[in-house]
Amino acid sequence: FGRTMHLYAPVYLSNECLTTCGYCGFARTLPVARKTLGEAEAVREARHLTAQGFRSLLLLTGEHERLTGVEFLERHLRVLAGVVPSISIEVQVWGEAEYRRLRAAGCEGVVIYQETYDPGRYAEVHLGGRKRNYRWRLLGPERAARAGMRRVGIGALLGLHDDWRFEAIVVAAHARFLMRRYWRSQ
Repeated sequence: FGRTMHLYAPVYLSNECLTTCGYCGFARTLPVARKTLGEAEAVREARHLTAQGFRSLLLLTGEHERLTGVEFLERHLRVLAGVVPSISIEVQVWGEAEYRRLRAAGCEGVVIYQETYDPGRYAEVHLGGRKRNYRWRLLGPERAARAGMRRVGIGALLGLHDDWRFEAIVVAAHARFLMRRYWRSQ
């Protein structure tokens, strides 16, 4: 359809997290109330958003493999697929096999923020948990595209690195690489 703008509404399925990121309100070490939505609660949220005109949802969780792992996401994707036409995820980064499972359950897209493309700064702000692995996260969009995800989104948190221009240029270069190599994904 040419150049289009894709709007979505976020649905936070869980703020449970085993990672400690210096900038995040979900960090494992923070004394915050934790909540994870069951399937019925997620369906109520989705129905509310679709009644307001949204046709695309972005499901978000913290990084807690046991509580919000692939099985949890598959269950939620399957029940939500009957409510909303388009579902993407912004959750912990998975391997290609897991992304294939999520795609089969109804997921169309994956969003992965690298947070910062500077490996030194990345290590400084990711203090604990699986997210500390810079390379695993950096290659996540490629695994999602190889798994057949229809859409792959990337980004950086401008402000983590001293030079936002550096981050903007690297995001653009990363996007260009992904668009050329994985042209079947948007």
